[in-house]
Parts: sequence; structure tokens; C-alpha cells
Amino acid sequence: MDYNYSSNKPLLVIVGETTSGKTNLAHQLAIKFHGEIINADSTLLRKELSIGTDKPSKSLMEQVNYHMINLISLKDDFNVAQYKKLVDKKINDIHSRNKLPIIVGGSGLYINSVIYNYDFPNHNYQNKGVIGHIDTNNILRENTLLIGIRISREELSSNIKARVDLMLNSGLEQEVKNLISQGFALEKINIIGYKEWKEFFNNQINLEEVKKNIIKHTKELAKKQRTWFSNKNNNDIFWVDYRYNLDEIVELITTNLKI
Repeated sequence: MDYNYSSNKPLLVIVGETTSGKTNLAHQLAIKFHGEIINADSTLLRKELSIGTDKPSKSLMEQVNYHMINLISLKDDFNVAQYKKLVDKKINDIHSRNKLPIIVGGSGLYINSVIYNYDFPNHNYQNKGVIGHIDTNNILRENTLLIGIRISREELSSNIKARVDLMLNSGLEQEVKNLISQGFALEKINIIGYKEWKEFFNNQINLEEVKKNIIKHTKELAKKQRTWFSNKNNNDIFWVDYRYNLDEIVELITTNLKI
């Protein structure tokens, strides 16, 4: 394995459901602790997708270094084994510059592969979509702190609706048109915010129905994320409320992470 699993250098991880405010919290903490952010959302890896994946703005990325964003094309296969290999190197690189690596995202398997040091026997890490056997364990990486954001169903629903409205007002329809003009088939883009447009461009549904479908599918994703991060394999998570007090989270970090 490339990563020194016994390393005592710190790693902070922020998890939770989509629209729960993970990136905003991670950004504030990166400024506070001189950190750099490592994306753990599979959709943000794709170069061609921006509005529908709610990527961090240019201004945010000028304030803090963000990694694992705009990494690969929709044309490329990518899997968790490749993700872990790249992130292990990113963590070591960030540590070498005396910065705090902060992993943030909602792709649970990606995150667990790093913090629990999954092994992928006989995998050559080439551009393949399948990974085969995974050796997992429940031993958390040393000096790692997981913070999860809890949000009520009502607040989550409101946030999702607001985000979808913002995406539509920011030009999501045009972004999808651009993908089609570049030769990407919508039926092959199985990503929320994009796959819902196929019927619209086939004149089978209207814009309001597209919006409703994106909201519905985003809520379904949030439910899956909630289930993943709440299961018995994630007892290592320190949960904080959506309407958190930043000073209390800073205290949580300084108390539980050796920085």
C-alpha cells in the first residue's frame, strides 16, 4: 500500500447528506486550521459537469486549495480503488506542506476506502470500471476525526428545493444542451441533475416536471447517504447539528485531533 496507515498525522473528514452544508463547514475549517480540501463526491470528479453538481465557486477555490475536482472526463471509467490511490497521495502531499487534509463529501464508499484503509488485491489501478474483491476492516486510520452533519427532513427538503431552483436559474438547461452538442448521450449520464432531462428534450415532459424529478431523485440520494452514514459501521462519527456553532466544532476538533 502507498499510504502509511500508521501515520500519526491528522486527517479531518466531514460527511453528511447532500445539501447539509458539508462544503461550507469544511471551507470554514480549512481557513481556521490552514487546511486543504479533498473532494469525496463522485460527481465533482467529472470535468464536464458544473452547475448540476454544485461545484465550489471559483472564489471559494481561490481562498482554499481544493483537490479531486474536475479530475476526469465523463468518457473515462473510474472506481473506488483509483480514488483511494490518488487520495492517499494527496494526503501525504498536504501533510508534507504542514497543512491539514480535510476530506468532504457524500460518497461513503470512497471515504471509507481511505479512512479504513481498504485493500484492493490484484488490482492494477488502470482505467477500469470494476474493482473486484475488496478487503475491508473497521479499524479507523490513526489520528482521524469524522464529523457528520445532522439535518432534519424538513430543512433538507427546503435546501434541496432551493438548490434545484438555483441550478435552473444558473443555466442548468444550457449546460445539458452543451453536453448533448458535445456528443454525450443523456441516457448514459446516470447522474442526478442530468439524467432527468432526456424526456424533456424528447418533448415528453415539461420544465416543471424536470424540476420535480431532480428534487425527487436528490431526496432519494439523501436517504441513501443518511442510511450509509448512520449504520453500525460508522460509529466513529461525531454528529453535529445542521445549525452548528463553529466555535463548538473548533473545540471538538482541537480536543479529538492531534494537530
